[in-house]
Amino acid sequence: MIRTTNSGLNPVSTIANVDERDRTRGDAPGSDATQITGLDFTIERTRFAHSVAERRHAHDAAHLIIVFAGCWREEGDSCRRTLRYGDVLFHPAGTTHAHVTDAGSDVIVVNLAPRMVNEVCPLYGSWARSIQTSFDALDGVPAKLAAEFDQRDSLRVRLAESLLRLMLILGARAMNRSSEHSPWLARVFSFIDTHLSERITVKDLATLACVSESRFAHLFRAAVGSSPGMYIRSRRVREAARLLRDTDLPVHHVANVTGFYDQAHLCRVFKSSKAMTPVEYRRARNSAPVRDTRPLSRPGSSDDFSVTDTELDPIGNTIKFSG
Repeated sequence: MIRTTNSGLNPVSTIANVDERDRTRGDAPGSDATQITGLDFTIERTRFAHSVAERRHAHDAAHLIIVFAGCWREEGDSCRRTLRYGDVLFHPAGTTHAHVTDAGSDVIVVNLAPRMVNEVCPLYGSWARSIQTSFDALDGVPAKLAAEFDQRDSLRVRLAESLLRLMLILGARAMNRSSEHSPWLARVFSFIDTHLSERITVKDLATLACVSESRFAHLFRAAVGSSPGMYIRSRRVREAARLLRDTDLPVHHVANVTGFYDQAHLCRVFKSSKAMTPVEYRRARNSAPVRDTRPLSRPGSSDDFSVTDTELDPIGNTIKFSG
C-alpha cells in the first residue's frame, strides 16, 4: 500500500509539462505498465510517455526501484537522489519520499513482502536504511528480471522470484563487504539503533569512529549522504512509525522509547516528516490511503524540503531534535 501525505516537497517546480498525480506509478496517459505478481512480491514495469510527479508518500512494503532508461529523481527524509540507467535503489518498509520520473523513462518497481526481505537480513543485520547500488554490483540480474516481462509461460513468476532473491542476496553481501571495509560505520549504525531512546551526541559517534567531531561529520556525510542529525531524526521517525503501526503502545510511550522529549515533540517532528500526527498515522494503518489535498509548494517557500546541520541542538552538539 502507498499512503500519500502532505508535504512541502516540490519535486517538479523546475520541470515543464509534468503530469502531477496523487496516484501510483504508470497512470500517466500513454504510459505502458505491466506486472508480474507472486506470493511475496509484485513487479511493475512502466514505460513513461510523459513526465510524472508523485507527491510525498509512504510505502508499507520494502521496495526496489530499477532504472533501465530515463531519469528518476526523489527526495526523502534525509537526502536527494537521481537514478539513471543501471541504478538500483532499495527502500525499507516505511520509507517516505516524493519523486519525479522523466518522459521516456523505463522503470521497474518491486514491492517486497517482509518474509522475502527478512530471509537475507542476517547477512548484514538490518534493512533499516535505503541502499543504492548498480546493475554491475548485482551481476546483471536486473536485466534478466526485465527480460521475464517478454515471457508468457507459467514459469516466469517462479523465475522472477528466484532472480529477486538473488538480487537481495547479492545486495546484502555487498553491504556486508562495505561494512567490513568501514567497520566504524557499522559501529555507529549499531550504536544509533540501540540508543534511540537516549541523548546521542556527535562526540559519542566520533569517539566510536576514533576521529574528531568535525572529521566524523565529514566522513559520515560522505558515506551516508546526509548529516548525522538528519540520519538520526529519520531513524527516530521511522522507528516511531513502526511502533505506531505494529503495536498498541500509547503515543507518549512511543515518544519516550524513540528519543523524543515528550509526546508534543514527537507530534511536531512526526507531522513535519509524514504530514500527519502519530494518532492520524495509527488510525490510517487500517483504513484507506490518506490523500494529499494540498498543492505542492513553490521553490523558496517556507514549506520547501530542506534540512541542514543547523538543526542540531547547539547544546552539547546533541542530535536529539527539538522539532
